[in-house]
Amino acid sequence: MMKKKYIVCWLFLILFLASCAKPEDKIRGIWQLSSISKNGNEISDASPGEVESLLSSWTFYRSKILLINYYRNSVVYKSSGNWSLDAKNDYLTVTFSDAYREVERTYRIEKFKSNELKVSFQEDQDAWVLVFSLQYSFQDYDI
Repeated sequence: MMKKKYIVCWLFLILFLASCAKPEDKIRGIWQLSSISKNGNEISDASPGEVESLLSSWTFYRSKILLINYYRNSVVYKSSGNWSLDAKNDYLTVTFSDAYREVERTYRIEKFKSNELKVSFQEDQDAWVLVFSLQYSFQDYDI
């Protein structure tokens, strides 16, 4: 009976400490773009930019470096840039190269869980929502 109480206390403590991780630590890792919505409709054949296409993967490093792998005509391309979170963790700002042009975009963070990141932004008259799923976390590593 006493062992169960200790186990429950340890599990609670571990879960509590894991939930207290800073967003800068939680975002570190490899995220795959799994869903794109344009004006409220999920789409599969369009994207706001080549870098923001389905199945692209974004790797966020502690040093604020962002590496992006994306597909165009069945070929894998790579891009790099930087990332930052605002003080309230409501916005994610990234800079990257997309088809030979530099892009700086600020995404509003709609949802940020340990395994899901949902962001949105406006471009022209279109409202875009991107959903990422965590593939591999760097939270416990110094990279």
